[in-house]
Amino acid sequence: AEEEALLDADPSVLQERQYRFSLAPNTYKFFAGGLGVLNLGGALYLGNILKQYAIYGVKLPSFLGLTQSLYPLLLAYAVLFNVIPVARNAWIGAQNQKIEQRNSARRKWR
Repeated sequence: AEEEALLDADPSVLQERQYRFSLAPNTYKFFAGGLGVLNLGGALYLGNILKQYAIYGVKLPSFLGLTQSLYPLLLAYAVLFNVIPVARNAWIGAQNQKIEQRNSARRKWR
């Protein structure tokens, strides 16, 4: 819709294009968001299980011990998987408002 508006606009006025969050279809973005929520929920659930052993100072053996020691990294990944797109979307929204203001000023200047 934005592309059509730019093509239909007066060619003598330079128009900036707004940033897009993603070229992916909305379904893919929805599933990526669902995956992020599921990932965060799973990390928090795992942390709850591991905390039960940590209360008693138990260091789990083998693979579970590795999971226990790497849990802060798993949790950080799950949190950042959700926070980065939200922050990026907010930044893009702010940039698009500035672009729209500049485009509006260009249209008025003509």
